[in-house]
Amino acid sequence: AVALANGELADGDAAAAERTLRQAVARGAADVIVHNNLADLLGKRGCRAAALHAVEAAAALLGPQSDAAIATAVAATRAELLAMPEGADADGCDSPPAA
Repeated sequence: AVALANGELADGDAAAAERTLRQAVARGAADVIVHNNLADLLGKRGCRAAALHAVEAAAALLGPQSDAAIATAVAATRAELLAMPEGADADGCDSPPAA
């Protein structure tokens, strides 16, 4: 899913990349990169609440054996999202799933 989404982004189709990553999550993908990349795309679209949910899912998948670069990327995504104004989600953003 990550490679396909990256290809879609390279082709300038962020919407397709988001769909690909959402489909992977819906299928139960337990992949830190899938969740982090989805969080990044949602954040860039202005969907702070849903993006924070996705990045928290990514963080929950990190373990003691996780690659340090991946953990750093998740932390950076989370910091960027937390820096966004709270409650200012763009039009068309989905609400994050209820906890």
